[in-house]
Amino acid sequence: PVSTTTSTVAHSSVKILVANGTQEPNAGAHFTQQLQQQGWSVSVPQNATSAASRTTVYYAPSQQPAAAVVASELGVPITAVQPLTAAIPVANVTGLDVVVVLGPDLAGNGFPATTVPTT
Repeated sequence: PVSTTTSTVAHSSVKILVANGTQEPNAGAHFTQQLQQQGWSVSVPQNATSAASRTTVYYAPSQQPAAAVVASELGVPITAVQPLTAAIPVANVTGLDVVVVLGPDLAGNGFPATTVPTT
């Protein structure tokens, strides 16, 4: 039988940074805590250098499977998973595996109460 993608990604070995691309205060901290509770290795959240139109999950080379799991845990569509480039609105991403830039779809009107998916 084929296992689910979550079992192939060791959460604790993936370094994630959440950057807040919205005007919503503490959104970065909120989603950083959520990912930390899921067992990911999270960095201190920071603000994006420019506003994001929607949430995007960026991944470093070979980290696409982890980024896909992060996206599903945050309730972001898989189309939001993109390769990490120098063009993303976050400073100092060296050494990170996945960078989440929060947009208004996740952090627009306060935080959605139903971000935790049921199994």
